[in-house]
Formats: sequence, structure tokens, C-alpha cells
Amino acid sequence: MKDEIITNSIKLFNSSGCKFSMQELANELQISKKTLYKFFSSKEEILTYIINESFDEVHQKQHEIYKSNLSIEKKLREILTTSFNRQDSINMEKTKEINKYYPDLYKIIEKRYREEWTLVENLLVEGKDKGIFEYWSLSYIIELMKYAMSLVILHLNKSTTYKSAIAVSMNSLVDGIKKRG
Repeated sequence: MKDEIITNSIKLFNSSGCKFSMQELANELQISKKTLYKFFSSKEEILTYIINESFDEVHQKQHEIYKSNLSIEKKLREILTTSFNRQDSINMEKTKEINKYYPDLYKIIEKRYREEWTLVENLLVEGKDKGIFEYWSLSYIIELMKYAMSLVILHLNKSTTYKSAIAVSMNSLVDGIKKRG
């Protein structure tokens, strides 16, 4: 039932943004609000669950990539562009509304974007040591990547997908630190 609630919440979010109600969700699921509240106490709790589930999944996939036999550069690119299973079903442009209607929830998104950068740091250091990357400040590159990722949502439009915007942003940054010649 929990998965059905999440799936239908995403469906309503895609059509109505943050304005969907728990009653609309209960109607969509053909259950009572009382039953719905047995699983989630509020719409905010549902959205928080979706956010945390997504980031947890991304971080798990990133660890798998890090342990793989890919090259340092390929690992870095893959880790920076890792997606989650529900990503294509969520209208990421609508996530801008979370900042407007649920600023505390948007802070969770920003916080989660800023977590789990150890793998990237390790790859950047290893890549620099092996002459693959060149940069003057590790902390600067990491902050630039974090900031670029968090800005993608705010600048999304109908002409591009979240996945492609992240890929272009992160690949541009990796290309920028690749050692030339």
C-alpha cells in the first residue's frame, strides 16, 4: 500500500504540484483519509519520504559505481550523473514549487544534495595524483559541483529534462578539470 501511496502522490504532484491534498490522494487510491493517515501523517511527510528514498537510492548506486572496475574519470562522471528509479516519473520542474510552499522541505533537498561527496573527493584526488585531472582547489571544485547540482532544479524548463541538465552540467565541470596535453 505504501508504494501505491507514493506512486499516486507522484502522479498528483506531477499534475497539481504541491497543491494536491490528502483527500485527493485518498480519492485517487479509493481509500479513506483515515487509512491514508495510517501510513503518512501529512503530505509533507510523503514528500519527505520520496526525497529521502531517492537520495538514499542514488547514494547506494554511487557506492556500487565507486567499487566497480571503471576508469577514474568514468566513475566520476557516472557518480555525478546517477539517477534514481522514480526520476523519470517525477516532473522535476514542479519541484521548484517545494521551495515556495515547503521551504523547510526544500532545505532537506539542498542538504541531501550536499551530502555524500566523499566518493567524488576521493576520485578527484586520485585523478589529480595520476595526472588525469588538474585543479587548484579540491574544496572549490566540490563546492562548484554541489552548487551546480542544486541550481539545476531552479533553472529547469520544459525544453530539457533533469537528467540531461545534470549530465550537461556535471560533464562540463569534469571536462573543465581534465588535464590537457
